[in-house]
Amino acid sequence: NLYTKKVQDLSFIRQMRLIYGDDGIESDIIFPFKNIPYNHPDAYKKTSYKAYDYTVKKASNNPTTFGAPRNPGNRLHAARDLYFSDKEPIYSMANGIVKSVSKYYRQTKQITIEHDYEIVKGSKIVARYGEVINVTVNQGDEVKKGQKIAEVGLLVPHVIQPAGEKRGMLHLEIYSGEEKTEISPGVVDVSTMKYTDDFSSSTRSFKRRIDLIDPLELLNELYSDYLKGIDRNFNISDAEKSLKLIHNEYGKEMATIIEKMYRVETAHFKSTQFKKTGTGGMESHGVGPYFGWSKEFFDLYPELIPLGVFAIKEGKGAGGNKQDTVNKKRFVIMTSVYAGMKYKAYYIKKHNMDYARWYSTNEDNKKIYRESLKGVKARIVEKIK
Repeated sequence: NLYTKKVQDLSFIRQMRLIYGDDGIESDIIFPFKNIPYNHPDAYKKTSYKAYDYTVKKASNNPTTFGAPRNPGNRLHAARDLYFSDKEPIYSMANGIVKSVSKYYRQTKQITIEHDYEIVKGSKIVARYGEVINVTVNQGDEVKKGQKIAEVGLLVPHVIQPAGEKRGMLHLEIYSGEEKTEISPGVVDVSTMKYTDDFSSSTRSFKRRIDLIDPLELLNELYSDYLKGIDRNFNISDAEKSLKLIHNEYGKEMATIIEKMYRVETAHFKSTQFKKTGTGGMESHGVGPYFGWSKEFFDLYPELIPLGVFAIKEGKGAGGNKQDTVNKKRFVIMTSVYAGMKYKAYYIKKHNMDYARWYSTNEDNKKIYRESLKGVKARIVEKIK
C-alpha cells in the first residue's frame, strides 16, 4: 500500500508525484466530454440534480459518488457517474488500446481501454467506460485521444434520478494499471485495496481489482483543463472583422441585418454571452457536437463545429426563448464570431430572408422583432466600403 503517514493527507496524484517525481505524470489526457455534466455544480440541469453531484468527495446518500453503497449486492460503487442526455458523445481520454467491449448494465455496454497515461510510473492507467451505447470501437483497436468511442446510454425506465428525469450517464472507473488480473474478480476484502483507505473499515466490497482509484481528482483536473481550452474573450474588434467577411460573402443587406440582430442580442457586443460564446446566445438544446443546431450547416463547414458550451444565468434578455433566471442555461461556444454570424446568414437564407424567424415563429412576435430592429443602427456595416 503506497499510502504512508508522511503523505496520507495529500491527494492521490500528489502522492504519486512525491513518490515517483513529476516524470511519472503524463499530461496527454482530456475530459471525456465536450459538454458540462448535468450533475456538475457549474451548471446543474435543474436544482434537483444537486443531490446527485458527482464532484462530492464522499456521500453515502449520493449514488453517483465513489464508494456509495449499492444494494442488492452488498457492494461499494467503484466509479463516478456523470449525467447527460442519452446519445451524448463520449471521447477517448487518451491514446490507448481497447482491452474489451462487452454487455453491461441495463442493455448498455462497457469499454475497457488501457491508456497511454501514467499515474504510477511504469503502469498505464485502465479506464472502464460503462453504461454506453453505439460503441464505435472493438477489442484490440488502437484509439486516439479525442476519438469518439461511444455515446451515453439511456437507463430510463430502469433508473429515474432525479425523479421524472429522462437521462443517461457515463459510469467511469479508473485503475492505476499496476495489476494485470480481471477487473471484476468478485468479492475483494476492502482492506487489501491499494487506494481506497477511506473505506477500509467497510464490511462491503468494491468487487473490483485492488488498483482501483477514485477518478474524481483526475476528472476535476481534466474538466478544468477543458474549460481553459474553450475559454474565449471576444470583443467588438472580432465583430468588425467578421461583419466585413459577411459583407463580402453575402452582401450589405445581410450584413446589416446580422449586425442589428447582434446589437440587440449582445447589448452592442458587450454582453457576457457574446464575449464567451461569439453569439447573442445560441442556446444548447441537444447533445454535442452540434448541441441541437443544424448538422447540415456543420457538415458544410466542419471547421466551424462548436467548441463546447458556456453556462450562465440569464438576465432580462432579448431572445425569443423563455427566460430562466433560476437555473443556468447552456450556450454554444462558437469557434469565432464569424462562425456565429455565418450560421445566422445560413439560417436567414434558408428561410428566405425571414430573419425574424430567428426570434420567434409566431407572426405577431416577428412583427414586434422587426420593429425593434428598425431603430438600431448598423454602425460597423455603414463604414464598410
